[in-house]
Amino acid sequence: MSENRGSRRWMCFVGFCLLVTVSAGARDGDLDRGELIAKIQALVEEQVALGPIAGMSVAVEHHGELILADGYGYADLEHMVAVNPETVFRIGSVTKQFTSLAILQLVEEGKVGLQDPITTYLPDYPTQGHTVTVHHLLTHTSGIKSYTALEEYTTFHRLDLTHEELLAKFANEPFDFAPGERFSYSNSGYYLLGMIIEKVSGESYEDYVEKHIFGPLGMTGSMYCDPVSIVPHRARAYEVGAQGLVNSEPISLLPPGAAGALCSTPLDLLRWQHALDTNRLISAESRETMLTEGKLNDGSGTTYAYALTHGELDGHRTVSHGGGIAGFAAAFDTYPDDELVVVVLSNTGSANSGGIATNIARLVFGIPLPTAEDLPLPNGWAELYPGTYELMGREITISAEDDALRIGGPLGTSRLMHQGDGIFVLESNIERGVRFNVENGVVNQLVLLVGGQEIPVARKP
Repeated sequence: MSENRGSRRWMCFVGFCLLVTVSAGARDGDLDRGELIAKIQALVEEQVALGPIAGMSVAVEHHGELILADGYGYADLEHMVAVNPETVFRIGSVTKQFTSLAILQLVEEGKVGLQDPITTYLPDYPTQGHTVTVHHLLTHTSGIKSYTALEEYTTFHRLDLTHEELLAKFANEPFDFAPGERFSYSNSGYYLLGMIIEKVSGESYEDYVEKHIFGPLGMTGSMYCDPVSIVPHRARAYEVGAQGLVNSEPISLLPPGAAGALCSTPLDLLRWQHALDTNRLISAESRETMLTEGKLNDGSGTTYAYALTHGELDGHRTVSHGGGIAGFAAAFDTYPDDELVVVVLSNTGSANSGGIATNIARLVFGIPLPTAEDLPLPNGWAELYPGTYELMGREITISAEDDALRIGGPLGTSRLMHQGDGIFVLESNIERGVRFNVENGVVNQLVLLVGGQEIPVARKP
């Protein structure tokens, strides 16, 4: 899918872009610039082909210099519209960074207190005897059940629900735990933060982020993802179906709200990161608050700050957040000590944007890419493993084709590589895998191995 790009690249300087032929300069101690670009290109092109992935846009900045801003594949498969750096993608939960900063702006104006109970601003919210603070919402420690975890979500996510209608879906659900007791990712919490922003500012969330964030930063490719308006360069949404890529089912962008309803481009997200790094929109003190990892009631810490997750890659400190929403997958990774920013946006829901972003960082740092052996398949594999499995209304198929197992569904379509003990990894992305649980000679459960998580999936009869 790379033939439509030729040998030209978009290079950007201080807010504007030029389509130029890449030259091969080099920094002392780094890979030759041309060699690094070639390796990144090859990595992304391979992943787009293997995914399969409709389209992907990537931006990489190192030491304040733009290494690469390029598009791969298609923003619109029906009309064969190629992705370019101006292509607009839904960014899902990367939205939460903008929500947390908006709250901090309002804190600086004296309109919101981080330790205030949310009932200060939403007096009718049923906290069920608990004291839930704004800080609890920001750090996912409120205990409020995430509406996306409700079984009913697979139905109501298509509906244009008002605040009152969406609150009725989750507000009276039992708390998962007492506030501050645990960390549990909750889209409900960030939806409520959006309501607080609207309440104290007197502006809709959409208008607030445009007026106080996008406009001042010149983020012209960023907006609330209004599905009705005509948006130039907007990518269409795709998922992997039984026979390849299909159009993703439409959803309403009202339920995601301040938790996941924004659109952007990789270059706009670079502008956003510059603003964060230079304290353009909030003070240095507020920025430090935004970066501070949460603490639980027992004094233990979490890796999650205010919509920023702390981690590390082979000794390189990371601050990042990803996003996934109805046919889109986003990764926004920063390496503060190394002055590296990697943005990967895709219009295919199963795209492993996070894994691709991590591997791009590995290339920049000279860290070897992960590899995996492919062990011989066990006796009887063709009868034991194939079948249909279901996760929240979505099917995952395991089939035997050409003397190999293949997977199809939310993780993508790929050949599976055997690792032993019923564990397989995707040939297209060895950092994703599955484990088959066998009981009495029959597979009764498939476990998805994604991002360090184990997600059990029931086998359909």
